[in-house]
Amino acid sequence: MFSALREELDTGGRDAELDQIMESAELTYLLELEPLTAEQRLEIAQGVTQLRDRAAERQAAPELLDYLTRVREFILMQGVNL
Repeated sequence: MFSALREELDTGGRDAELDQIMESAELTYLLELEPLTAEQRLEIAQGVTQLRDRAAERQAAPELLDYLTRVREFILMQGVNL
């Protein structure tokens, strides 16, 4: 999933820090959200949404679509004080 997400987030070098974070996540299978800025988290959430939309177009299992939706919501909730 991190590989596909990294492709969706192709920042074209605009955010070298995010590129490096995503490369590390791809290698370790772990994405640390705490050090990310709100803008970076939003960008990742948008990438997850794009992955979900592509999966839906390919008629992926509802469980996968639900999982990707929950991942997106979780990312967006990080750093938000309720």
